[in-house]
Amino acid sequence: MSLNQLHNQISQCWIELNREFSRSQEEWNDEVRAQFDREYWHGLHGEMPVYINALDDLARTVQNAKQNVK
Repeated sequence: MSLNQLHNQISQCWIELNREFSRSQEEWNDEVRAQFDREYWHGLHGEMPVYINALDDLARTVQNAKQNVK
């Protein structure tokens, strides 16, 4: 699997996870969810876009390196 494919797959999974987590609020709206939000989701929600962008940068860097080596 190439870095571009990995980036696309992770991006799509993150979009789907975000969507499903938002939908879950209709059924799961209590103090446990609020605690989960505070302890896990907010951190993950902040870190994933940074990770996805870094993966995209890495894919571009590798692609540029491959082109420069030829």
